[in-house]
Formats: sequence, structure tokens, C-alpha cells
Amino acid sequence: MAVPATSASACPSVDRGQDTAAIILAGGRARRLAGALPATGGKAACLVKGRPLLSCVFAAVAPVVDHVFTVGGDLPLAVARELPGLIHVPDRQPGAGPLAGLRDGLIAIHQRCQEAGHSLPACVLLVACDLPWLSAEMLHGLRGHLPENRLATEWVIPVVLDHPQFLCSVLRPTLLDSLQAFLATGKRDLRSFATGLAQTDPHRVVMIPATVWQQSDPTGAAAADIDTPADLEQAQRIAFPAGSGSPYTRPRE
Repeated sequence: MAVPATSASACPSVDRGQDTAAIILAGGRARRLAGALPATGGKAACLVKGRPLLSCVFAAVAPVVDHVFTVGGDLPLAVARELPGLIHVPDRQPGAGPLAGLRDGLIAIHQRCQEAGHSLPACVLLVACDLPWLSAEMLHGLRGHLPENRLATEWVIPVVLDHPQFLCSVLRPTLLDSLQAFLATGKRDLRSFATGLAQTDPHRVVMIPATVWQQSDPTGAAAADIDTPADLEQAQRIAFPAGSGSPYTRPRE
């Protein structure tokens, strides 16, 4: 495996009563989508069977967590009205990549908790806005892989077809300090960040083996992102019932 880490082998039960949060990354230039992008809203506003991508992801995330943040992008008013409770966080460094977006989301979570006098969430789901086939059941299972009694574990990442799915993962909000230190070096690569964490302590990063993750995600929804006009066109032709997983599997590059 490319990132040295401990492997998760079981999915413990999850207490829905714990305070939890999610960060949906909606920034980025989406250059590969080119002419398929709408006039406003970027990739997050692209429609899949009549629904904006952001709405599809929000529908899967919202039942599983207490607070949903979206980072980056130009959130259209029409989309925002459909997603009650969604907290939009502007990009501090537009175009700086997903780790910068994660940092901005974690900073917002820390600030809101401090202002409200609340403790930090027990966990934070991290998902990209271009994963329309996620389901609440799948994300609930993902949450369960973050061990409650082993605080040394800070980031849990499922593997699909040998590809770690960093942008469909679960982490602790305390990861912020390490993330800021990494970004301060000028690096921005997700894999390098995960590798560095695991090198300091192999328990900090847990990879969910593909055979285990497949029990929660048999069709590879965590890897079925929308990157190109062909992906978007294919998605329009695929019927999917509410709460279902992805009808096709394509690993994130």
C-alpha cells in the first residue's frame, strides 16, 4: 500500500448522539469539466439527474452529522435555499488544493466551537462535492471506523481498487495543527500528508482495506467522482434510487 498505515478490520457501532461535523469541498477550478460547467457555482452546481452535485452529497451527509460545512466555490442562492443548515466557508487560498480547503473547514469548526463554548466534534467527515452516489448508510459506516477509544488515530481512509479515497474519509478535528504545519512547508499533496502522519506514528492513519470497505460500499461510490464531461454525461443516463450507492466504479486518480 502506498501510504504506510494501520488497517481497520471491523466497524464498531456509532453513537449518533455525539456531536459530529462534515466538510464538503466545493472549491477548485474543475478545468477538466471545461464547457460542462454552469455559469455560476462551479462543479458543485453541475446537475446530475436534475440535482446539483452539492445537493446530492448534502443529502447523504446531513442525516449522519450535526453540522455541515462546505468550503470554497460560488454557492448559488438557489442551491443554498435547498440545503438548510449548510454553513459556507470561503476559500482562503482559492486554487490551493483540497488540503487547503480542509484546513479552512477545520479552522471554521474550531472557531465556531470556541465562540459557542462547545467542545470540538468527535469526528469530521471529509467528502468532495463530486461524489453523487454516496449514501447516509455508507457514511454512517465510515464514521464507525474511527475508533472512539484510540485517540491516536486521527484519519481513517477507505481504499477502493488499491486507491486510498482521501476525499471520502473521516478524521479528528485535532488534525488541524499537523495540517497547518505541513502546508506551511509549501507542500499540498494529500498522499504526502498522510504518509508523513503515518511515519510519525502508524496508528495516526488507518487505511480501511478494500475487502472491508466493500461491505459498506459494494459498488465503489466513494471513488465514483465526476471529473470530466464524459463522467457527467454518463451520470445522467444512470438511474439511482434515493440512498443508493454508485452504479459504477472508477477509482480517483
